[in-house]
Amino acid sequence: YYMVVQNGMFSDAKDEKLAREQTTKNIQQALADLDAAIEAGIKDPRAYYARYMVRVWAGPSPGGDQSLESVRESMKADLNTAIELDPLNAGYRFAMGNMLAGILHLGFDDEDSGVTMTEGRKREVVPEAAALLGLAVELAPENELYRDSYDKYVGQK
Repeated sequence: YYMVVQNGMFSDAKDEKLAREQTTKNIQQALADLDAAIEAGIKDPRAYYARYMVRVWAGPSPGGDQSLESVRESMKADLNTAIELDPLNAGYRFAMGNMLAGILHLGFDDEDSGVTMTEGRKREVVPEAAALLGLAVELAPENELYRDSYDKYVGQK
């Protein structure tokens, strides 16, 4: 699972076309492996979170058979399951809060860093997203990224 979360699915090929092909193949393989594990009954929240992360990194596939809304619902279901299996994991709650808020946060290995992308305009605060982001702060009070993200989202910064 960690290989996926740590971006092990990407290619290191120098040729741009080959890198895209290898990355696409690696993403497809990661999804197939995670789907197989989950369908076989694995009860590890990291599997569900890893599948969510693969879908975040992959984005909607052009010409794919799933709509953007369908992919989003699958991602939400995976995060919900991860939260059910590990309710005290702040990272899962942070991811769900960001997703519901329409914020894309791509975290790095240390959980205290990452890249956050939002549209340039101020969005209306979604109460469920604010609650999840706030709970992530409560569960991991030492995590400055969670605190800063929450404060910015609810308008305190």
